[in-house]
Amino acid sequence: MKNGQIFVIAAPSGAGKTTVSNQAIAKLTPKIDISKVVTYTTRHPRPTEINGQDYNFIDFQDFKQKEKNNFFLETTEYSGALYGSPKNILDQISLGKSFIIVTDLVGVKEYKKLIPNSIFIWLTIPNLDILRERLIKRGDHKDKIDKRLDLAKQEVKEAEHNKFFNYFIVNNIFDKTVQSLCEIIEHELTSQK
Repeated sequence: MKNGQIFVIAAPSGAGKTTVSNQAIAKLTPKIDISKVVTYTTRHPRPTEINGQDYNFIDFQDFKQKEKNNFFLETTEYSGALYGSPKNILDQISLGKSFIIVTDLVGVKEYKKLIPNSIFIWLTIPNLDILRERLIKRGDHKDKIDKRLDLAKQEVKEAEHNKFFNYFIVNNIFDKTVQSLCEIIEHELTSQK
């Protein structure tokens, strides 16, 4: 039996990494055993998010207890909230299951150390004006939007100048972006020895 693979999808906040990943998984699951890693976070859910499906929303104390109990593969802090991926995905990979992990640039650096043979994909936006529009539509507050845009500028610059990523996708036309991600995943899984 072939091992599964981890696909680490990173992007600035609001670039569409979660939506694109979910849609790619929906298209791929009839053919491939792949799912999104449902990470744990201390941030509050957005109106459209479902606990246990988009994230596992937990309080700070619960997160810290899980961290103390060595539950997480990695943890990161982003925009004032804690995020962590469950360690049990490693067992499932050895059984042939593949995963998409949606993270930020800090998470990518951590995964590079922890699971260096993962496939790293940077999803970016055509420009920051589009990103601002997406954050506004999402209902983020102005002060958060400004912080996230500043962070996005830094992340885009760093992502383009470092060798973290195997692939770069520009999220300009949604259906094409999803198709590009599906093609990358299928290619990587079929080219495994």
